[in-house]
Amino acid sequence: MRLHADTVIAALLIVLCAVAWGVTYALPPAPYGTMGPALFPRVILAFLIPLSVIYFVQGLLRDLRKEHEDTKAKNFSFGWVREYSNVIISFFLFSVFLVALPYTGFILTGTLFIFLMLWVLGPRGARQIPKYIAISAGVTGGLYLLFRFVLIVILPEGDLFD
Repeated sequence: MRLHADTVIAALLIVLCAVAWGVTYALPPAPYGTMGPALFPRVILAFLIPLSVIYFVQGLLRDLRKEHEDTKAKNFSFGWVREYSNVIISFFLFSVFLVALPYTGFILTGTLFIFLMLWVLGPRGARQIPKYIAISAGVTGGLYLLFRFVLIVILPEGDLFD
């Protein structure tokens, strides 16, 4: 049986999540009984671990149901670029997000990043733009409020507008 890339990636995600969960135990405890620095990573990992397991099981079941033909190895072309275009564009947008974050701040950069990711990965059209703007502004605003007032973490404000 040949494993598909999704199955391998899901297995790597499970291992990565398990290692990240273990690393949270090395974080120092919070003073005065407040929420510690391990809380937020564990909350995120509590969602990622089951999703990674579901991803792995789906990939494994697909691998068991059918055998994959290896025609791409025989006839090398750049068809893989088209096949993985969403992944390539997502990595590119995330890289731009990381580079722009210190200059434009979390709110502007995060809103633009989420909007562009929705535009690239979701359905396109003029009717989708208001929905994407609302989602990106809401998610960015919600994350900002969560980090600023609940977790008391100051997010980058950006040097461009100073």
